[in-house]
Formats: sequence, C-alpha cells, structure tokens
Amino acid sequence: MSIPVIFDTDIDDTWALGFLLRCPELDVKLVTTDRGRPEYRAKLCCQIIEAGGRQGLPVGLGTESQGQ
Repeated sequence: MSIPVIFDTDIDDTWALGFLLRCPELDVKLVTTDRGRPEYRAKLCCQIIEAGGRQGLPVGLGTESQGQ
C-alpha cells in the first residue's frame, strides 16, 4: 500500500517532485505551489508532472505576493 502525499513546493525543490512521482511507496495526490507568481510556478509543476507520466494530477495555485 502506498502513502498518500500532498506536496507543497516553492519550485526550488523540483527534483524532489520528480523523485516523488517515481517513488512507488508514495502516491502524490496533489501538488501546491508557494506564494508569488502562481501561474508560472504551476506551469513548471505541470511540466514536471507530465514528464513523470502523471497527467491529470491536480495543481493548486499559491497566492500572488506583494513586492515580488
């Protein structure tokens, strides 16, 4: 039985997302992005998810930050 995972990223740990998607002991259910430039961060996550063969995995957008 695999462990369900919600992964929150600020994009500097994209390698971790790639490894999670390939780990049979873990079942990534949702990816969320940290604050700031949410569309850009979500697009990067979606590209990694697609490359990992997990099309359809939901990606939650972070909030737009002030001053960034």
